Amino acid sequence: MWRKDGTATTVAIGVFAYMLTTVVHELMGHGAMCVALGGHAVRASSLFLDCDIQRPLIDMAGPGANLITGLSATAVAYVLRDSRTHRHWQVFAWIFAAYSLFFGMGYALFSGVTGLGDWTFLLGPESPTPTLRLVLSVFGIVAIVASLRLLRIASWSGLPISATIPWHRMVLVYVGATLVAFAGAALDPAGMQAVIRLPPAAPFAGLGLLWLAYRGGRSVEAPAATTPLPGHRAWLAAGLVAAILYIGLLGPGIDLP
Repeated sequence: MWRKDGTATTVAIGVFAYMLTTVVHELMGHGAMCVALGGHAVRASSLFLDCDIQRPLIDMAGPGANLITGLSATAVAYVLRDSRTHRHWQVFAWIFAAYSLFFGMGYALFSGVTGLGDWTFLLGPESPTPTLRLVLSVFGIVAIVASLRLLRIASWSGLPISATIPWHRMVLVYVGATLVAFAGAALDPAGMQAVIRLPPAAPFAGLGLLWLAYRGGRSVEAPAATTPLPGHRAWLAAGLVAAILYIGLLGPGIDLP
């Protein structure tokens, strides 16, 4: 069954991509900058990285890491866009790029609208003024639109992503990552407050991903391009393991040495 119907595999790829996006944001972004500036990363969870020092660069390193990995993954997806033998890797790179770009750039819009989150530290130590928040919001919108255009270019064979991932599968990718994200957040020591403040996670980023997949683009010409992504045992396992580790370890948080 897993060979004939790739729905579960596509969802697993999406879950794995989202979990990796979060790890990049918290550990490779906030955590690495914390250490680089002489601090000590005390604790990491699916939502937070606690550092024993506070610097604006540490806060901005999370979205910055997402931007770097998002652009890199977009390049990989573009290189593999015509591959017939690496379709699973191309879809993974594309979804990972989408989550990474929306995570980082969508966070700018979130921070501008709410006055909370990593991007607000770019505006200064005090609470940002309405004018600065408006500027940040506009920047976030422009950055999201630019991300959408990049992802359109990197879609498989230059076709709408729906040629590879049918509508119902994309919805399930969105729902699957959202459920895992909230399951991890629900176990966070901060409690429901952490869930409410889940800023640029799957629910927010997924809206852009869904919009991109089914707006415009060339019509599908090659019959092979309309063949849905097939099932794959290894990707199923990767998604399952990622979900278990994300919820079981990063959900409640881990103390760092």
